[in-house]
Amino acid sequence: MNKHNYKNLKTVFAFILLVCSFTISAQLHFDTSLSATATIKKYLTKENSGIFINSVHFQGVRKSFAGFTDPSKYAVISEGITISTGNIYDAIGPNNRENAGIKTFGPADADLEFLGKGKSYDAAIIVIDFIPIADTLSFDYFFASEEYPEYVNKGVNDVFAFIIKKEGEIAGKNLAVFQNAAIPISVDNINSRKNNHLYIANSTWSYSNVKRFENNKAAGERSLQYQFDGFTKLLNAETVVVPGERYQLKIGITDIGDPYYDSGVFLKSGTFTARGAKPSGIDFLKLLAEHVDWELPPTFQLKSNNSYSFSLKINYDTDKYALRSDMRPSLDQLVELMSADIRLNLTIIGHTDNQATPEYNLTLSRNRAEGIYNYLIANGVHPNRLSFEGKGQTEPLFANTSEAVRKENRRVEFVLQLGD
Repeated sequence: MNKHNYKNLKTVFAFILLVCSFTISAQLHFDTSLSATATIKKYLTKENSGIFINSVHFQGVRKSFAGFTDPSKYAVISEGITISTGNIYDAIGPNNRENAGIKTFGPADADLEFLGKGKSYDAAIIVIDFIPIADTLSFDYFFASEEYPEYVNKGVNDVFAFIIKKEGEIAGKNLAVFQNAAIPISVDNINSRKNNHLYIANSTWSYSNVKRFENNKAAGERSLQYQFDGFTKLLNAETVVVPGERYQLKIGITDIGDPYYDSGVFLKSGTFTARGAKPSGIDFLKLLAEHVDWELPPTFQLKSNNSYSFSLKINYDTDKYALRSDMRPSLDQLVELMSADIRLNLTIIGHTDNQATPEYNLTLSRNRAEGIYNYLIANGVHPNRLSFEGKGQTEPLFANTSEAVRKENRRVEFVLQLGD
């Protein structure tokens, strides 16, 4: 092989390696299979977020809202939720079109029309009803649009908002702003010419010209992963809240001026949090416990000046301690409660009827409590926040005079405490 051919071969081999460095990473993935509430809980909130989710409602075309994962090396956000003015699957790269988007025939929205100063099309709205347990709410996000760069300042100013208001308030506050809350974030307000320190252009992808990304692999990866023509950098929304009060956060996005050229907003998993000063006391503990959407609401009894006891109608068959499938919904709600505040501690107490020896029943009751203890740990509750014990047959709810009442005595009791 002569020197010229060897040099050409090296060039081709280097090109192949460069292309492979981009394409071997997994593709951007969207999940629209879950309910709105399940999507938020799986992809946005995490344990110890300091936020207690009451409910989630979505308005719009279902494929405009999704959980997502971006496994690429230079991902700005690796996991979170996203909403779009179009079909979110159209956001999957490579960026090989300048006009990606469809008309979804989604609703209009008055709040977004006011911010965008134009007619609203294809709005997608998520409303999260929640209770913060600390005094500062924040989350990270970025905005992306197909209207970059050619439709900046052309009267088709796609816009989004994070509007928060306390229960009972009429007007809300938009958190999707910058420069001391003076300017809403939109295509017209952040672009290559205006506030460009917050803007990222997305290059057009071409396999025949991939070598231009050799010294900027982040740009190459972004061009391969996303169809959107431009992005904001990662931004943060933050506001002061009152711990223990009920709030609604409206996450909305819409086309303004025409129903074409999609835009999307991406929220980062694990950053939707309430941090800072937290309330304490028995009243706050009861508020947390009672705001779980319990399948069968328990009765809470004051146990001490900082704890409540309750049961979840978890009753066992005779001489059994294995968990049944019908117990899991209540236990999953218990996991949800424990994730609301890292200060919560839980004691699990097993009980039996009197149909065996006291020694045998003591072991059986302990096994029942331990089974739930292990389930909670397996579902993300730290063992340092849990303890369990068995009381055997020593504390029946009722006299063991029939099978019906003995079943009520084959139970598990919980004691919930708010620590420091």
